[in-house]
Amino acid sequence: MEFVNQSVVADWGNMRTYIVSDVDFTQNPVSNTFEYNGTQKRLAEYFQEVYGKEVRDVNQPLFKIKIANDFIYIPPEFTLVDGVPDAIRASPAMRDALKETRITPDQKMAKIEQMCKLLFEQDSFEKWGIKIDSLPISIQNTVLGAPQIFSNNQIIHCSEDVLRRQPVQRAVNLSHGEWIMFYQNPQRTKGRSNYNAANNVIKTLQEASVRLKVTIDEPVYIELENEGDKKEIEQAILNYMMASQRAQFRHPICAVFVLGSERNYPAIKEVMINYNIPTQVVTVRNALKFNMSKGTNIIKQIEAKTGAELYQLKFPDSLDDKRAMLIGVDVCHSGPNSGVGFVATTNTTLSQYYSEYFIQKKGQEIVSKNMVGALQRAIDAYGERNQGVYPSHFIIYRDGVGENQRETVIQQEVIQFKQAILNYYADADEKPQITLIFVNKRINQRFFVKDNTGRL
Repeated sequence: MEFVNQSVVADWGNMRTYIVSDVDFTQNPVSNTFEYNGTQKRLAEYFQEVYGKEVRDVNQPLFKIKIANDFIYIPPEFTLVDGVPDAIRASPAMRDALKETRITPDQKMAKIEQMCKLLFEQDSFEKWGIKIDSLPISIQNTVLGAPQIFSNNQIIHCSEDVLRRQPVQRAVNLSHGEWIMFYQNPQRTKGRSNYNAANNVIKTLQEASVRLKVTIDEPVYIELENEGDKKEIEQAILNYMMASQRAQFRHPICAVFVLGSERNYPAIKEVMINYNIPTQVVTVRNALKFNMSKGTNIIKQIEAKTGAELYQLKFPDSLDDKRAMLIGVDVCHSGPNSGVGFVATTNTTLSQYYSEYFIQKKGQEIVSKNMVGALQRAIDAYGERNQGVYPSHFIIYRDGVGENQRETVIQQEVIQFKQAILNYYADADEKPQITLIFVNKRINQRFFVKDNTGRL
């Protein structure tokens, strides 16, 4: 059946995502009953009373959803399909819809001019004294060239397609027994087995690794009774670390989790952070539909987390003798607190990174503290990689800051950078330079570039 093992999104409450285990044609929203607040309640009555949603088709079958060790039933009309079904994606109607939305810049500008002409013909414009130029403003400016990367001792222009096909520049190979794959496969309880999903993931990863020139051997498979049990996961890690045949402590390169419930993600990350193990999580929903494209992206994420160099960009020649450190700072406000992400390059080719995060008050954009320690640890990492030589130029990219907050960033954040740098360059003859670049993606302007023939 089309909906079995498919992902659907509830259109009530917190809009949770569910995996459909089966479609039950023997029940409907009126015949299905369960105990709620001490009384038997029809499924249709429950949705009406709790969520104010009225069942329109009382004869519809029900989606059967597995939650932990039990099943629940939900009416299909109260769900949304997660993504576009393959049948619709391949239909002529979808191709026609894409044709209308994927228009060229010349076509888009013609539509804008046509809309403006209709607006100018309205009597209200003349009554209100509104005048708008019929043609857009033209300016002379410089168009930055496409990024370039090093590939096989050559410099090539990179595009999305090139990056997708490009092998990893300097790979971290996942040798046999040096990395772990966790998945739930209960032997003593009736929990859901994710064995098939995990098997699909490892097969696809190994196929995709050939094109990326990364060696991915068989991992150490750890089957869990309950993927949400932190103690079980922690004990499994300790068993792995102490199980070396040479009686030596071993630390895994990384751990891959095939996860049935996304609710268990925070607990798993907490354990992995405590043991300093780079972690990659693949949900069962994605694992069951795993393909080469997803496998390639997952491998690149694993490689980046384990210290590989995915690409080596060609930077301006002016940076060659600068010993520059590129720094990125951004603040994420989702969750109960705001999280600050900090990343800094640690080598002269700007392809290796030190990263960390710290937590601050919910909704706070300005980083009022902790930046000193983060930058000092990044400078230490740079010095370790470069025989005690430190950067001579710090280039900071600060994202997520509005125009009215820029002066505050300069006053509160840049001063922390200066304080951190002072300890390392107190006796230096030449003090390092600091360049601050604000990144603003929320802009209303739209720019069209003319080619040599005047076309957009």
